[in-house]
Amino acid sequence: MKTFIEAIENAQKMEGMLNYIAEFDLTVNFKDKSSAHYHLSLGGETEGEGLLVSLSNTLQGFRIQKEDTKLLRERYRQEFCVSSQGFLWNCQYIRP
Repeated sequence: MKTFIEAIENAQKMEGMLNYIAEFDLTVNFKDKSSAHYHLSLGGETEGEGLLVSLSNTLQGFRIQKEDTKLLRERYRQEFCVSSQGFLWNCQYIRP
């Protein structure tokens, strides 16, 4: 969870239109019962950047730095559910 939070805090807002393929459907459920839905793409490259897109605004993406993407790629290439720091999140790998 710490790796994911750090990756998002370091993400950079992207300009222009997005052309991406979602790899993960990510849902974050907060303590107050609200939730947020995202697409997360980590790519197959070992040195590439990742992408996070909120489903509430699919025209805006956030670039995840190479180092953070590598850490996420190593940990989250499978279905998982993590509960920590008031979050409950589910991430399902949707690409074959």
